Amino acid sequence: MTRKLTFSAGIALITSLAAQAQSSDPARFATERDSLFQHAAAIRSQTDGQIRFFKTSFLAIRGTRRCTKSYSTLSGPTNVSVDKLPLYLRKKHVVKFKRVGTVVEKVYYYTPQGNLALSEYYQDGQLVRLTASDYLEVAPGDRVKVVKTEAGKYTTVTSKGTSRTPIKQVKFLRGDYLEKTTRKGLSQGNPSNTEYFVAPRPQN
Repeated sequence: MTRKLTFSAGIALITSLAAQAQSSDPARFATERDSLFQHAAAIRSQTDGQIRFFKTSFLAIRGTRRCTKSYSTLSGPTNVSVDKLPLYLRKKHVVKFKRVGTVVEKVYYYTPQGNLALSEYYQDGQLVRLTASDYLEVAPGDRVKVVKTEAGKYTTVTSKGTSRTPIKQVKFLRGDYLEKTTRKGLSQGNPSNTEYFVAPRPQN
């Protein structure tokens, strides 16, 4: 029994050391970080280019909170006014001005299907956390159609084909840590693989 436990502990130690060596590879960390930042920039650019409406609200509790929600629309019949088409939340930007002087920002970007594609967290202008997620989604034009109801209003008919579970998700934390999770298939119960990458520490 003791020999079995010792063997298991040895395997766990070897696995941990191997994972640490892989995660601390400077070239691999830089590659994964640059890929994430490029993907995030593409999400921002694409989403901002599709925004048609926005609204801002304020709340004063233990400081000031400003929330701006931005929306896009789908193409509808040519004789329908754009402001009558359904709106889809694509971006939410929350800024909190705390009484202690700290400014906290949270920015969320959504796909046309409503999935959270990118989330950002800033403190006093410095990026603290960044998460990008990819999904298996059907193109909005194929999945959603604008129809007119008996009441004379316009709504959408939605078909299936969109997953709420990311097939890939990458997290960037505190400037020196990356977590990358990939999953096969749509189901959340499907096997997933998670890799960790840590920026190399400065040598003394």
